[in-house]
Amino acid sequence: MIRCKLILSVVMLLGLLAGRVQLAHGHFVWIAKDAKTGETKIFFGEGPEPDQKKFLKGVAKLKTWQLQGDEFAATSMELREDGDEGWFVAKTNKGCAEFAGDVTYGVFSKGESSMLLHYCAQYGSLQTGNSLVARTGSVLPLSIVAGAKGKKIRIRVLAAGKRAAECELVIVDSQGKTHEVKTNAKGLFAMDKAAGRYLIRAKEVDSKAGKYEGKDYSEKRTYCTLVLDVDGQATVATANTKAATVRAKIAQNDSDAKKFADIPLGLTSFGGAIANNKLYVYGGHIGKAHSYYESGQNKTLYELDLHSQGEWKSVAKGLGLQGLAMVSHKGKLYRLGGFHAHNKEGEKHDLRSVKDFAVFDFAKKQWQQLEPMPEGRSSFDAVVIQNSIYVVGGWAMKGTEGIEWSQTAIKFDLSNEKSKWETLPEPPFKRRALSVGFQGDKLVAVGGMQQKGGPTKKVSLFDLNTGKWSDGPELPGDGRMEGFGSSCFNVGGQMVASTYGGNVYKLAEDFSKWVVISKLEEGRFFHRLLPLNDKEFVLVGGASMETGKFYELEVLSK
Repeated sequence: MIRCKLILSVVMLLGLLAGRVQLAHGHFVWIAKDAKTGETKIFFGEGPEPDQKKFLKGVAKLKTWQLQGDEFAATSMELREDGDEGWFVAKTNKGCAEFAGDVTYGVFSKGESSMLLHYCAQYGSLQTGNSLVARTGSVLPLSIVAGAKGKKIRIRVLAAGKRAAECELVIVDSQGKTHEVKTNAKGLFAMDKAAGRYLIRAKEVDSKAGKYEGKDYSEKRTYCTLVLDVDGQATVATANTKAATVRAKIAQNDSDAKKFADIPLGLTSFGGAIANNKLYVYGGHIGKAHSYYESGQNKTLYELDLHSQGEWKSVAKGLGLQGLAMVSHKGKLYRLGGFHAHNKEGEKHDLRSVKDFAVFDFAKKQWQQLEPMPEGRSSFDAVVIQNSIYVVGGWAMKGTEGIEWSQTAIKFDLSNEKSKWETLPEPPFKRRALSVGFQGDKLVAVGGMQQKGGPTKKVSLFDLNTGKWSDGPELPGDGRMEGFGSSCFNVGGQMVASTYGGNVYKLAEDFSKWVVISKLEEGRFFHRLLPLNDKEFVLVGGASMETGKFYELEVLSK
């Protein structure tokens, strides 16, 4: 059983008693940047300030990482002393905005109980409008992510990469006031933002007993601290001994909506479809961000019964793929394309798009190959309109031979047993990481990454009757990223799209504009939007730049 609390407090040191090591209450690992010297300092004490150097012995094993780009790279630290006080100084690149540390401290006793202590620590500098990256989850078992949005600071705790819901949260803000609150069902809390330094600590308790380095313990406690400097300020806050309880309400989307079990894995760029009132996901990236390798690709077809709202089941295994598409038609499940990583983790990328087109045999629980696509294709999208599958966008990854952007759009008639892939009139664009849906008699291609020009919010229409392409209404959200890694589907006859910025749109019946129907607390990309019925749809998987991958399913109405 694991309990998770998000707490910050400053309490007195108990120290060493009767020659037996005891838990030092209030002593935790803290990482903070010195506003005067610019040094990144590591402390073990009641807060981010020097304490007695004799307590640093267990922290000397601390593993440390600094943010480089949007990944954490290992670095080192060295001891500094001033009389009886001591601390470490981390070796960082100039301008390093985020830093993390992790150490198993050892088995300690408190009264008649013993516990294994594990410390995680973070430092982050938050400028207006930005967020700390979620990559700390790749190096820390417990981490805190913070983001600035308007006049608010959004704080989330992640345990093993998953959002820790309903966590008690106590924050010492830039004015030294202590706030006692709880995160919402999505593990999120928002509070008013002010310039200065915030001190936060997360606590996770695993009541399972065990043994570490020959010593028995009755439970494991993992602590994570975050020193957060907002808007470049670094004024040290002192904990207020009289805690002020803050009641904060965070808007919930469709609080009475259906609740489904969390997806078993954090997935991006996967295939998702609903068939026979069951939700299926296959493939997808499960490894480290921007790093692709064979073991980092999901090989399992997972199934969730939408009627019983039970748990996910593993249905079958297959080739690890990502950047694929999966669609359903008349109770059948079809899988198309994607790329397979032929390299192992740490090896040079060897990524190759596949031509595969397969249908799932529910009786035999295995994929049956159909007529392959004319060329390998990944990072595309597909949609079923009437009895045909339409494939648009993407590129062909060819290992050491490079990449070739797809210029063609293709079609396959599922009603004809002798059908072959048919090439459609050439699209007036080359885009990948787009989404494809339909409304009325038009196929709709939304956003994506252009071969030249980067991310785009452009929308293209293909008239199924005339075979002509035309421009549709551009997505209205802020920034070009709005159209990157979106997902769309026809829900009850109307196109609905979910985007990077957290906007959920529906397309006007006359194709003249997009209308916002919902604003999510946090946007997803490289996810799947799938219809539950004529009014409701569900968002599955994906990730955000702020907090990483999503496990929870979100049900919305158009």
